Amino acid sequence: MEIFFLLQFMLGPIAFIVVTVLLLVKQFTPGPDSPYRAVGVNNNLNQFLVYDASFSPEEFLDFAREFYQEYRDCIQYKDMEKLRTMVSGALYTQLETQIDELRRKGQTLHTGRIKYGDVMIMGWRHERNRDVLPVKMKAEYCEFTTDDVTGEVVSGDKTVPEILDLTLEFARASYTRSVDFIEKKQVTCPKCGAKYSMEQEGECPYCGNIIKSARFDWILSNLRINPLLTPPAEN
Repeated sequence: MEIFFLLQFMLGPIAFIVVTVLLLVKQFTPGPDSPYRAVGVNNNLNQFLVYDASFSPEEFLDFAREFYQEYRDCIQYKDMEKLRTMVSGALYTQLETQIDELRRKGQTLHTGRIKYGDVMIMGWRHERNRDVLPVKMKAEYCEFTTDDVTGEVVSGDKTVPEILDLTLEFARASYTRSVDFIEKKQVTCPKCGAKYSMEQEGECPYCGNIIKSARFDWILSNLRINPLLTPPAEN
């Protein structure tokens, strides 16, 4: 504090303010060796990392890939209970309408195993008391709908994959801090008190209680899918 009083006396009010701002920016800007300067992370994320230093961009990108596969599996198996813990209320309502229509027609929407290309966190924004992290990823998979009785494909193609440009927006309550990954190796079911590993997240293996992700406190708030092209068929 003494150095700030000395600077104010020597430089005058305006120069003091300018120097103070520069010193604070330097203090909170990660250096070239900082682990926060990760490949695949937009530099706008650095501001987010100031108040959530435990956040790991690399782990979050792994989480985003696994999350999307699980999200698609929930739609395929029409598992609305688990899906409820993964998405926002508005998105859940849209998906519920889509799945109810599939049930009415006696059909199932399938997704082949997803192959991922580039995956990047596109920065960070704060809105309505929540933090939002948009994740952009390239993905390749087959999507097709079958008849539940005959098993025949009624739409889509089960052999020719599409290349898609996905934007997943994850949200959580503002100023929530990430719990260290190691501390989440074992969690407690809030319903029955049983201990279980984070690899079993989603449903308690003892009482069947649906539990939000033990690894991150994020939910999917928005999803945009843009088809890019269809790969040429192999000869």
